[in-house]
Amino acid sequence: MDDFLQSALQSSAVKVFDTQDDFLDENPYKLSLIRGLEFRTESNQLDNDRQDYTVRLNPANPWEVKRNNEYFKNYQQMLQLDRQRELKEVMKIHYETIINWAYLDELKS
Repeated sequence: MDDFLQSALQSSAVKVFDTQDDFLDENPYKLSLIRGLEFRTESNQLDNDRQDYTVRLNPANPWEVKRNNEYFKNYQQMLQLDRQRELKEVMKIHYETIINWAYLDELKS
């Protein structure tokens, strides 16, 4: 009976959430601090020896980075809550199955 109840952890509905959570733990999403990096070169057609170079760096908005990181953490927490809800639902089904089995076994005796 214990094995049957523990098999709820191996249910495909629960494993989906475990897989998603494992993936997000291994590959945490963080918004890049640099939005864009641009390199330009320009030559003066009248002066062949003159070559101009410019580099432009566009940083990301710090509030956007912070909010995006908070969103990722909240998303992970939501996945964990959904996993717990699904696990409780599967456990309920398993307990109902055990109760029905015990009832039918008693009727049979």
